[in-house]
Amino acid sequence: MDRSATTSHTKSGYTLLALALLSVLLCSGLLFGWAPLQLLFLEEGQYSELCDQQTKPGLSVAFPWRTKMELDLASIAIRDTAHASPICSEQLSRLNLIYTLGAFMLSAVSLPSGIFLDKFGPVYTLTMSACFEISGLILLSIADSQRLDTFIVTIPAMSIGGLL
Repeated sequence: MDRSATTSHTKSGYTLLALALLSVLLCSGLLFGWAPLQLLFLEEGQYSELCDQQTKPGLSVAFPWRTKMELDLASIAIRDTAHASPICSEQLSRLNLIYTLGAFMLSAVSLPSGIFLDKFGPVYTLTMSACFEISGLILLSIADSQRLDTFIVTIPAMSIGGLL
């Protein structure tokens, strides 16, 4: 093998490594940043239609996993919105279901993604990852719990895309 072919092969390997690291950096953190995303969904009133009409706006449900500072920031953020929506256990249960499905997909797809990588190579695996991630981002941009509820499909798809 001549030296120019080896240099070209090494450059393409480094380029592929850089693309894979960039993909992991940009795409895999969505599920691990769930707490702020959940606050954003609560602020937007996603799944507020599941709450009773008697539930008062603001934080009416205990968040045992959050610190006091996070609770204060969340209550300020939700109270300061013009359309403060009630937060109830049914709403939190639905959001927790979405998180659970996304976290489950991270574990469930690990072995099949490794087999896919071994069989088809890194280029096709990155392409498949990009397809999952882009479709998840598009669905997330049009998702609304009242009109087009795609959250249950979107978050797991983005988890798969970030894992591949």
